[in-house]
Amino acid sequence: MKQPKAFASIPVPERTEKPREVGISMIIDWGMGLSLQEDSIEGPSEYIDLAKVAAGISRLYSADYLKRKIELYREYDIDPFPGGLFFELAYKQGTWEKFIEEALEVGYRAIEVSDNLLDIEAKEKHHAIKKIVEEMGVEVHGEVGKKEGAGADDDALVEDIEGCLAAGARNVFVEAVELFVGGFNESLIRKIFERFPMRSVIIELPVLILPGTHHYDVCEIASKLISRLGPDINLANIYPADIWIIELLRRGMAGDTSNPLGAYRLAGFEDKSTT
Repeated sequence: MKQPKAFASIPVPERTEKPREVGISMIIDWGMGLSLQEDSIEGPSEYIDLAKVAAGISRLYSADYLKRKIELYREYDIDPFPGGLFFELAYKQGTWEKFIEEALEVGYRAIEVSDNLLDIEAKEKHHAIKKIVEEMGVEVHGEVGKKEGAGADDDALVEDIEGCLAAGARNVFVEAVELFVGGFNESLIRKIFERFPMRSVIIELPVLILPGTHHYDVCEIASKLISRLGPDINLANIYPADIWIIELLRRGMAGDTSNPLGAYRLAGFEDKSTT
């Protein structure tokens, strides 16, 4: 049963409830223990939609421990999935179909299919997505872009998004390096959302392991995205402790909108300050 919020007399914009297609927040799990995991998601669980167990960390757990970890996310209505780099490793080894089978065995219901580091043709990636969805019955989050910033040009990246969606991906992550390393790539972001509906694309925030990336950079980028594209933009790679900051930004109660009228402006409420 949903509990009433504190300070209910203070009006702020409402958010759509889970399951939702827009305003998605995906946290990144760099190997949290079960106690820390529960402490991190218990309070903000209604604001967290997806959880990525980063890179190949799933391979380092015992099967029993990983099952418990996945079950804990499910208890809080959060859908976990393994990082795309793990899929890439299995693809490179030629063991990716076995990887899908084992992902199902431990309790994953979705996987990420990326080519961040793997040098494969986009059509090969799209073929794999199609097979996973149609023949293996597993939900896929696609991903486009390269970790090393050596990806395709903007138009090719947009076409890659189109190919992933056409192959059956539920949605597509856009690699943060393509969007934010070296500057805020506003032209690419504009091209993406001129072509695709908000529900189809999830923008990755840069992770702190990227060279030159600091925590304040991540928060500033999230603030810019929400300010320019609205509170319903889908965001990924949120550190668990930052989910509260992201939610404040979505509600207009932080960053540039941290003023008595900020929440009203983001929600499209009438400004009555001069009446």
